[in-house]
Parts: sequence; C-alpha cells; structure tokens
Amino acid sequence: DHFIGGVTVTRNTITTAGHGIRFRDVKYSTIDGNKITYTGSRSGGANYYGVQTIDHCADNAITKNTIAKIKTNGIYVSDNSKAKAVKGNKISSPGKYGIAVDTKSRVTVISGNKVTSPKQHGIYLRKSSVVAKIDGNTIASPKKYGIFIEASTANAISRNKITKPKDAGIFVKPTSKVKSITSNTVTSGRTRGIAFYSGKSKAVISKNVIKKCKGNAIYIDAKTKKYKIVVKSNKIAGKG
Repeated sequence: DHFIGGVTVTRNTITTAGHGIRFRDVKYSTIDGNKITYTGSRSGGANYYGVQTIDHCADNAITKNTIAKIKTNGIYVSDNSKAKAVKGNKISSPGKYGIAVDTKSRVTVISGNKVTSPKQHGIYLRKSSVVAKIDGNTIASPKKYGIFIEASTANAISRNKITKPKDAGIFVKPTSKVKSITSNTVTSGRTRGIAFYSGKSKAVISKNVIKKCKGNAIYIDAKTKKYKIVVKSNKIAGKG
C-alpha cells in the first residue's frame, strides 16, 4: 500500500466549482482551518464535496474548517476510510448532508461541529459505518433528519443541539446499533424528537430535552425483545 502520509493542509482559502479538499489513500494527516466556498452549479452533474477522504484513508483529523454552499456533502468520509476526529467544523447550506460517514468507514469522534440548513441530514451514518461518539454538535434547520443512523453503529449520541428539523431530530433505523442517546436537545421538530427502531443492542435513552415537537417526543419500535431499552430522566414539553 503506497499511501501518502504526514500531510497537513491548513489555513487555505478555496473558492471552487468542484471539490474543496480530497484525500485518497492518505494516512496520519490533518485538514485544519481551511475556508471552502462552492461557486458552481447546484443542480445536475457530478457530486462535489467540501472535504472528502476516500479509499482506505486512515488516522486523519478534519478540524476547524469552514465550508459554505457545497454542492453535495460538507464533509464526507467514505469507502473504508478512517478518521480520528471530525471536530469544530462549520458547514452551511450543503446540498445534501452536513457530515456523512459511508460504506464501512469509521470515525472515532464527531464533535463540536455546527451544521446549518443542510438539504437533507445534518449528520448521517450509512452502509455499516461506525462512529464511537457523536457529541456536542449543533444542527439547525435540516430539511430532513438532524442525526440519522442507517444500518450502522454510533455507540454514543450525546449533548447535541438540534433545532427545527423538518423530520425527526434523531432517527435510528432498524439494523443499526446505538448504545446511548443522552443529554441531547431537540427543539421544534416537524415530527418526532427521537425515533428509535434499533434492536441490535441494549440502549439507554436518558436526560434528553425534547421541546415543541409536533409528533412523539420519544418513539420506540424495537424489532426484538432480546435487548433491554431503558428510557429515563428525559424532559418533554409541548402540546402534543
């Protein structure tokens, strides 16, 4: 494996009609403090990403970048890639997802990011991806879900603030594995605050604050009785 290692891409201002920064088979490297603005067409054609790591990238950190109006995903970790951290990034108006982890990729921690007005989800895990911790992120006005876990694993979802999602604030689909959903705040959701369908592990849903959601504040539909689900010490306010 003739990978590239020890790369630092930092403090660049990038105005682009394509990708912002793209790592392919790059390891032990850092993407930090860059400002990326997309100026191309937002319709049709190829997908373009603000920051993308692809094809077995490993042990990289994506931190403190500002990404605006990118065509597809703000940050995209995909195709068997691994990242140590996705931290402190600011992503506004991405054309699809704010932060996506896809196709057997792994991230140790997604934390302290701010995602505003994504066209679909704020943070999205799919296709057997794994994230140890999704913690302390702020997601505002997603056009679908704030945090969406699909056929993937997120061990802990904690201390995230999600406002005005057009669907559920936190949505865990069947065949996913989530051990804890704690101390999150979901406000003014169009449907549910937290929707939990997983049955692949025992889980605790606790200390969350759900306010002004039009559907169920917390909805559980586990597909098996094998694992215990504990719901405790949540604060729920609203007319529904």
